[in-house]
Amino acid sequence: MSIDQNLPEALRRTADEHFAPFPDLSSIVAGGRRRKRRRDVRRLSFAAACLAVVAAVPLVVRPFATDSPAPTGEVDRVARVTDLPEGATPAIPYCPGDRTIRGAGDPVDAECDVLIHRGETTLFINRHGVNQLADGQLTLLDSRDWSSWFPALSLDGRWAAWVTPTPHGVDDGLLLTFDLRTGARTEVPWETADGWVAGIDDLGRVYFEAYESGRIKVFDPRSGTSYAVTGIPDHSPPSIKFVTADGLGILNGDGEVVAGTVEVPGRFTQQHSVEQAWGTSFSPDRSHQVYEHDGRLVVGQTSGDRAAVPLQLPSHGEPVWFPVWETAESVLVQFDPLAEPINFVHSNGLDSPARRTWLLRCRVSDGSCEVALPAGWGDRMSGPVYR
Repeated sequence: MSIDQNLPEALRRTADEHFAPFPDLSSIVAGGRRRKRRRDVRRLSFAAACLAVVAAVPLVVRPFATDSPAPTGEVDRVARVTDLPEGATPAIPYCPGDRTIRGAGDPVDAECDVLIHRGETTLFINRHGVNQLADGQLTLLDSRDWSSWFPALSLDGRWAAWVTPTPHGVDDGLLLTFDLRTGARTEVPWETADGWVAGIDDLGRVYFEAYESGRIKVFDPRSGTSYAVTGIPDHSPPSIKFVTADGLGILNGDGEVVAGTVEVPGRFTQQHSVEQAWGTSFSPDRSHQVYEHDGRLVVGQTSGDRAAVPLQLPSHGEPVWFPVWETAESVLVQFDPLAEPINFVHSNGLDSPARRTWLLRCRVSDGSCEVALPAGWGDRMSGPVYR
């Protein structure tokens, strides 16, 4: 198992470990133990959701195609994280380890929890709900839980969305969307909360995938309309690998990733095979992306023929979650110097306490890395901070 497989595995694993489901007699009658298992696995409490997420992010141009230039060869890497040079503290909000959040105006008195950062927007997820962090303060967007995954945040940081169960249960949901630029919000009755919001495209459209049926729906908050995506290849959810500027990429039943455009009202067109990984991160200006290649994180252009560059992470230790873009020129990587590949396989990074990890800054131009925060940050977070 590689970084490429963390997202679906984390969904299932954390649900198993952190949620004791209520008996569902109707599902046992209707579909037997196998169907009940599939549904229960995805019902997460707030505590479970606080341990695992990665938000899909948009891409303007065609993702790396099968004929893209291969990454450059092996580069010289330092052996240990302590051999890296020290750099500046993060340019995006961060938790230095003193129960404050810094980097968004005045320090905010709050114990560290999950941060989701896209564009110039940061969401802070804690026991009170989903908050926007800006100008030295936290603004609560909504206190309701999400069904099985953290809120999605668009690449430009304007749109946020997630699905929450109603008091009637997971089979009766609400889709919540927020325009963080205007303050507008929408609540739409949703056919199920048994699924995840995989991402938001550049048109503000929200992409939802249901676990039980594999059905994929799109909601457009600008028009208030929703529609099912048709012409999707056979797939086994969760299968949406990424959301583009106007569509998505999906893992089909043959193990291939197919990308295409989602037209109004939902036809999946211009389909083509690509090489892409779960959690691939795209830069704010969409000129570059970080993805996994042969077990290594590399950074490459979204267009052009320049070969991708491996990130020069230390040879001892492992990255514990997907990178987050700090600027258009750099990414931040949560790195555990004590993790071994076999442990990373089983833990998916969720068993690496933030205080044990180092936050590394790696440059797009040459893949060189430096220390942004040494071990000791992140307060009492039991897993990765940035999701």
